Amino acid sequence: METTDLSVDLVAHRAGFGTANSLRAHMRAALGVSPASYRRTFGTDDRVAAGTRS
Repeated sequence: METTDLSVDLVAHRAGFGTANSLRAHMRAALGVSPASYRRTFGTDDRVAAGTRS
């Protein structure tokens, strides 16, 4: 979630959770946040750093 812009569905599948709902439930239970919230907090966005976000 921190280093990719892949969809939550694809991240969940690649991480072995099967579905985005399963990943969401796991992250809420373990971290208290949704994947989207986690990504906003800890993810990197090179476009923002470069000032080119569209």
